[in-house]
Amino acid sequence: MITTANITMQFGSEPLFENISAKFGNGNRYGLIGANGCGKSTLMKILSGKLTPTAGNVSLAPGTK
Repeated sequence: MITTANITMQFGSEPLFENISAKFGNGNRYGLIGANGCGKSTLMKILSGKLTPTAGNVSLAPGTK
């Protein structure tokens, strides 16, 4: 399980997104839909650990790959 708590990502003075909290369970499939430039790829990079959010945190359950 991946859990996010109050994820915010900001580039410059404007936030790309603010205060995203979600739980992603094992064995489920999720879709991420949005307009170009709204932060979909950035959110995926944060969830994978390739980027660090400006605020908030991402936690993985033990044994999560």
